[in-house]
Amino acid sequence: MAVLSAATARLSIVAFTLFNVSYSSSVLYVVLVLIEKLALVVGVSKFFSVPLVRYWVVGVSTVAVLWAMAQPLLVSIPSLHTLGICFFNALALAVVWGMVVRSKLSLHPAIRFAILTATALLLLHWLAYVPVSRLLYPPWHVYAFAFGTILLVLQYLALLAAVFSLFHQRLLESEAEALDLAYRDPLTGLNNKRYMDVIFDKVLLLASRLISLWRFAILTLISLNR
Repeated sequence: MAVLSAATARLSIVAFTLFNVSYSSSVLYVVLVLIEKLALVVGVSKFFSVPLVRYWVVGVSTVAVLWAMAQPLLVSIPSLHTLGICFFNALALAVVWGMVVRSKLSLHPAIRFAILTATALLLLHWLAYVPVSRLLYPPWHVYAFAFGTILLVLQYLALLAAVFSLFHQRLLESEAEALDLAYRDPLTGLNNKRYMDVIFDKVLLLASRLISLWRFAILTLISLNR
């Protein structure tokens, strides 16, 4: 991930030098959003163990970054530039959604549903941004940032819940494996002396309870006969 980020930054510097374009806050913001989506795709691929074609990821990301930096050259047609950025973000989110669906990782259904729902809503948010803000409701570009941020936070909270859930699951599996090794000989697979001691203590406790009940029953019968 660090290599991809460094390569993207280097490409940005080279492109800005060639086109003689000055850095602007809007271009920097868009580039950071694209890098965030790239990191999200790679991270989800690693976490959910879904293979990813690196050449396609690097190629599409490079084109997207160059398209983002071409904003000053597309001043006359800003809708086209914004549409390209929205398309790339929607494409990245669609890839994430597909990887989560294809993953065979054992997750709680509610967590998987939350990830898929947040990702789908973000995908629709990016696809609807240009039509809504340009045609239906022009002030939408003011509220879109807050709405997108809320969806993004929900998505990352769901992914964080998946991380903690998997960590807890693996912790329980490690604990169960450690207990099994503690009571079983790894060479022969038979129960060892520690296991027999535990079983003997449980049997002794059960026997003492039965003896106590038997004594109570005898004393009760003696008292009734009197």
